[in-house]
Amino acid sequence: MSSPSAPLRLDLPGQILRRAVGVVALGVLALLGLGLLGMRDDVADELDGAKAVAVLVERLSTLSLLDDAQAARALQQWAAESELRHLNLRVLDAQGGLILKAGPTAEAADATRPNTVASLWPGLQAHLFKADDPFTVAWALARPQGQPWSVVLGAAPESEQHEALQSLLQASGVLILMALALLALMAWNTRRALAPLSRLLAAIQGLEHAQPGQRHFEVQALPPMPIAELEALAAALRHLDAALAQADAERRRLAQQVLGLQEEERAHLARELHDEFGQRLTALRLDTRWLLRQTTQAPELQAVVQQMDQHCAAIQQDIGSVLAQLRPLAVSDEACTVATLQTLLQSLVTAWRRSAGAGFALSVELDLGDHAQEPLPRDLILMIYRISQEALTNAAKHAQAQVVRLSLQWQQVPSQAARLVWAVQDDGRGEPQPEHALQRGHGLAGLKERLWAWGADLEIGPAHTGSPRPGLRLAAAVPVPA
Repeated sequence: MSSPSAPLRLDLPGQILRRAVGVVALGVLALLGLGLLGMRDDVADELDGAKAVAVLVERLSTLSLLDDAQAARALQQWAAESELRHLNLRVLDAQGGLILKAGPTAEAADATRPNTVASLWPGLQAHLFKADDPFTVAWALARPQGQPWSVVLGAAPESEQHEALQSLLQASGVLILMALALLALMAWNTRRALAPLSRLLAAIQGLEHAQPGQRHFEVQALPPMPIAELEALAAALRHLDAALAQADAERRRLAQQVLGLQEEERAHLARELHDEFGQRLTALRLDTRWLLRQTTQAPELQAVVQQMDQHCAAIQQDIGSVLAQLRPLAVSDEACTVATLQTLLQSLVTAWRRSAGAGFALSVELDLGDHAQEPLPRDLILMIYRISQEALTNAAKHAQAQVVRLSLQWQQVPSQAARLVWAVQDDGRGEPQPEHALQRGHGLAGLKERLWAWGADLEIGPAHTGSPRPGLRLAAAVPVPA
């Protein structure tokens, strides 16, 4: 008992996983790069905001030394040079008039907000940050002349929320791009890895639809597969093709042996008929000849004896025809050539013309060229003789044909083995369903089996398409063994 084979190591999942890991690594690096860049910008912005607050505190502390006009110009200059982050600043005079307003403006906030979410952001913002309560701090700013000013400093969380949203959208965009790249790579990798699968499917279809004995060229032409799983399938198909070819060759050999045994049995039966029945019939004819001489004085008896002699002669002739059909060849294997086959077919045609009578026209076309001395296997000659005999019998008895043509041609194709192209066609009633005829009796099935044993396939079709009597054409190309 053979030991179980080792489990197959799968390559395809590993390849896909390795490429997927590469895409994920690139995506993580991209996220880290964008995060570092964003962090650098955020730190710079926060330092600018802190600097603006520090400068504001310094300016506010010196306003007590300036008059109102100089203080307002100083604040305007600060507002032009600095920008507050996340804070709103208002400076009011004693009557509540606005002297300065600074902080993140609505225009700046809208500029940081993507247009794609501009319509959704207000509602989303209200739900996400509705619990947040912005603070406000106010104090009086003493003036050297007149009443003090009011400084109001309040929180402006919208800008920070917008920046957080922008960071979230950037990260989401990178993740989406990474996912799309991963899917594209997986699709490319899967398509590339499974591209040879079409060759495997074609080979499987070739195995499925091939005729018995037909070689599976799709399987033989399979290249080495890049994936272990596909290579295992290809190896299994090659092994199956080799096993089918071996089994087919064995079946052909057995079929040829069976046909050879049938011919040997026919030859044995012919010898028995010739040796036993033939000798007894010869002795019977000698007895009738003696009786003819003894009954010269009795005409009535002599007429009966003459009829007996004629019956014996007819029986002897019939036995000769049967012996010729049972054992058409009486030569050794070394003496069988194309000329032997030609002579055998001509004798078959002659016998059929004599037995069929005037209502049956049989013609023969033997185009064998200058290959008369080419050697042929004895079994091949007997096979062509038998299929010709069976085809003529079908045409005469079943097809109700009147004209039958038998043809045999030697065909030589460069770089290929020679073939004997055999065909028999008639003008009979035809066969509308040849596949049923192959299953219904032993005639066409026997022809097909004999031809298959020699590596040929039987072609069945109408001889005259569109005619009321389409007839039947049987044809095959039999390879000649080297």
